[in-house]
Amino acid sequence: MMYLANRRGWAVDDKMKDTAWVNGESTVGLHYMIIDKSKWHDTIPYKVLYDDFDFRIYKVVKD
Repeated sequence: MMYLANRRGWAVDDKMKDTAWVNGESTVGLHYMIIDKSKWHDTIPYKVLYDDFDFRIYKVVKD
């Protein structure tokens, strides 16, 4: 999905559960997480910017 959207980023399946990993990656450029709800239904403890039937977007980087 990342390639077809012509975007840069990480494609991970289960590391977003680990807040220590997410916080560590935010120091090297991870600002937002886009979750494909067909693969992941749980929520994570970050601010939700967008939510619909297919995707949920979280803001990871602190203001």
